[in-house]
Amino acid sequence: MTRPCTTIDAYISSCPADAQLLLEQVRRTIRNAVPAAGETISYGMPTITFNGRDLVSFAAWMHHIGLYPLPAVIGHIFFPGSWSSCLSTLDSTNID
Repeated sequence: MTRPCTTIDAYISSCPADAQLLLEQVRRTIRNAVPAAGETISYGMPTITFNGRDLVSFAAWMHHIGLYPLPAVIGHIFFPGSWSSCLSTLDSTNID
């Protein structure tokens, strides 16, 4: 049995190369928007925190990257297609 990742770096490095590129881009984009943010793993997914609260989680799946804003964020930012998640296919080259 594989041990769960305990850092975002470990999570990203455990993913396939095409997913790694998108995960790093998602991470960088969020960190640029919230420079004072922290990082953790929550429910097995990379999670960006701010002031001790989870802001957004993201994860690699077989055919897409999922972005999961948490309740404190949902009322402030609109994600096209859903108030609870945003997906990007692995063949996407740019998420900006």
